[in-house]
Amino acid sequence: MVYKKFPIAIERCDEFPAAMDSHSTTPAISIWIPTAFLADPQKSSSGHHVYQIYVRIKDEEWNVYRRYSEFYTVHKNLKKHFPMICALDFPPKKTIGNKDAKVVQERREKLENYLRSVVNIIQLENNIIDKSSLVKVLPILGEERFCHKNRSRSDSRSRSDTQLHVAGTSQSNASLQHYIGL
Repeated sequence: MVYKKFPIAIERCDEFPAAMDSHSTTPAISIWIPTAFLADPQKSSSGHHVYQIYVRIKDEEWNVYRRYSEFYTVHKNLKKHFPMICALDFPPKKTIGNKDAKVVQERREKLENYLRSVVNIIQLENNIIDKSSLVKVLPILGEERFCHKNRSRSDSRSRSDTQLHVAGTSQSNASLQHYIGL
């Protein structure tokens, strides 16, 4: 007898998170966020945490380093293209205590679960099983530096979509650091 595994039919949005539990990530694509570190410890008041994202697709693996603000920008944009993303648990912005070790650890765990769930959704929608296809849909996982384009307040009010691009395509990004390791 042959058994076939069919995707779970999701009819109500409130059932979605259970269906897309982070533990259901297919073996073809694995994602972890093993560490977070303060990028500029000398400037503890203005420094920010960077999260290491480890990605493995079959035999290919790589690491990228991203700030919370980059995750947040991607989350806002993904919600527009994949309505199911709204049901996922994304860690909220936190202005007070966001450098506290407990807050950083909790945020790291939530971002890891969030990314795993997003990859599950994208795989269901696009049947992605290679790096280039995944990075096209989810550029935050690409090895190129990823950031959101700086714009003036008036420009941001006139357009609802945050524009994303790969850093290095504009002179204004030359001052941004590139994280290549711990």
